[in-house]
Amino acid sequence: MYEFLNDTYFKLRPDYIVERVKMRTLCVIGASFKRIWDLNPRLGAVEARKAYLGNLFRLSTRYAEKFYRGSWVILSPSLGYVFPDEKIIDRDKVDPSKMLNNSFLARLVVQVREKSLDLYSSVIAIGGSHYVEAVKYSLPFARVYFPLRKLRYGEKLTVLKQALRKNTPFPLVDEVA
Repeated sequence: MYEFLNDTYFKLRPDYIVERVKMRTLCVIGASFKRIWDLNPRLGAVEARKAYLGNLFRLSTRYAEKFYRGSWVILSPSLGYVFPDEKIIDRDKVDPSKMLNNSFLARLVVQVREKSLDLYSSVIAIGGSHYVEAVKYSLPFARVYFPLRKLRYGEKLTVLKQALRKNTPFPLVDEVA
C-alpha cells in the first residue's frame, strides 16, 4: 500500500516524514507590488524572499521566519505559491485582483499538490483581500486564518511590529484586535 515508504526512501530523506508531521501550520504571505527589479532591471534571478520590497512584505517575512521557519510561502500574483529560497526572475507585474480568475486559481491548486502544501492542516495568511480569497480557494482542506483581515495597511504594520517585538505569534483566530 505504501510502496513509496521503503528503506531507500528513508535513507535518502530520513527527516522527511518527521518534518512534515511537525509542520501543522503554514504561513502564507502576500508578495508586494514593489520589487527589486524596479531598482535594478538588469538583475537576474534572486531568492523570492529578497525579490519583494514593500514594507508589509518585509515585516511579514520577518514574522514568518521567526514563527514559521521552514513552513511558509509567498503568494505572488504572477507566479503563484513560491518558496522563500526559490530563485525567481522578473515577470510582468500583475494586479492582485487578477488572482481571482479561473486559470490562475487552477494553477494554484496544482501548485498546492506539487509543493506538498496540502500536508498542512491549518494556514495563517497575511496579505490583502485578494490574497485571502486565493488562499481560501486553493487550500480548501485546511483551516485558514486571516488575523489581519479587517485592518488597514498602517494597522497591519503596527500589529506585525508588536508581534515581533513581543515575540508572540498571532493566535489562530480570524481577526486580531
